[in-house]
Amino acid sequence: MLREPRVDMRRTKSQKKPLGLAMMLVLAASTTFAADIQGTISSTVTITETSQLVGNVTCNVTGAACIAFGAPGIALKLNGFTITGQADAVTGCAGGQVAGESGILINGLRGAIVQGPGIVQRFRAHGIIVTGASSRVLVTKVTTATNCMAGIILTGASTDNELDANTAVSNGNSSAPCGGICLAGGSSRNRVTLNRLSGNGYAAQTNNFGIGLVNPGTNDNVIVDNVVFGNSNGIVLVAGVEGNVVLRNFIVGNPPVQVPVSNPGTVGMDIRNLATPGINILDDNVCLTSTNAACAIADPPPQR
Repeated sequence: MLREPRVDMRRTKSQKKPLGLAMMLVLAASTTFAADIQGTISSTVTITETSQLVGNVTCNVTGAACIAFGAPGIALKLNGFTITGQADAVTGCAGGQVAGESGILINGLRGAIVQGPGIVQRFRAHGIIVTGASSRVLVTKVTTATNCMAGIILTGASTDNELDANTAVSNGNSSAPCGGICLAGGSSRNRVTLNRLSGNGYAAQTNNFGIGLVNPGTNDNVIVDNVVFGNSNGIVLVAGVEGNVVLRNFIVGNPPVQVPVSNPGTVGMDIRNLATPGINILDDNVCLTSTNAACAIADPPPQR
C-alpha cells in the first residue's frame, strides 16, 4: 500500500506562493491517507502520517486530547465531518473546564495542517490547540463551536503559523480570558486572516473576545480581513503586547445589544486595546466602539 508522502513545508527563495496556498496545493494533490478516522474515540488517537475523517467522531477521552499530531509535516483532513467532545451543547463548559481535554493537539511540531470543512465542538478545553513552539502550522476552513476555552489557541511560543478562513462561534469561559481565536504565551509572527467570529465569550469575563492577544510578549502578529461580530468583545489586546498589526477587520456589534441590557455591568466593545497606545498598529478597521484604537467610517451607499 502506498503511503502519503510527508509534506515538506520549507520554502525556497524561488517559491512565490503564500504559505497557506502552497500547503493547500500540496494537500489537494494527495490521493492516499494513512488512517481513516470515525466513530467513538476513548483514548487519544495519535496520527504520524497524513490522515482523514471518514465519518463523525464522538470523543470520550477524559483529561487529554482527542486527536494528537505525532509527526511534523502531516495533515488531518476533516472532509466535512464533526468531532464532538463531552462539554455541554449549549454552554460549552458544563460546569467547568477540564485541563488538556482539547479536540485537536499540535505540540512542538512544524508544518502540520488541519483542513476543513469540518466542525470541532463541545470540548472541555480548547477546540484546537497549537503549542510547544510549533511553527508553520495551517488551520483552515474549520468551524469551532461551544468549546469551553478557546475555539483555536496558539500558545507556548508558537510562531509563523496561519489561521485562515475559519469560523468560531459560542466558545468561551466565564472565569478565564478565552473566546474564538486566542494568541497567548509569547506566540509571535502568526497570521490570522479571513476568519469569522460570532457569539464568543461570557459577559461576566471582561476580556472574553472574538480574537484576543492575552499575554505580554505575544508580539508581531498580523490580524487582517476578519469579520468579528456579536462577541463579548471584538478584538482584545492586553497590556504588554507590541508590534502587532490589526488591519482591515470588520468589527461591529460587540457585545450584542441584549447583553448590556440584561447585564448592565457589561463593558465589552469592538476593540479593547489595553496595550501602550501606538506600540501596535490598528488601522482601517470598521468598528463603532473602541479603546486606544480609531474606528474607520464605512463608506456610504452610492447615490442613485
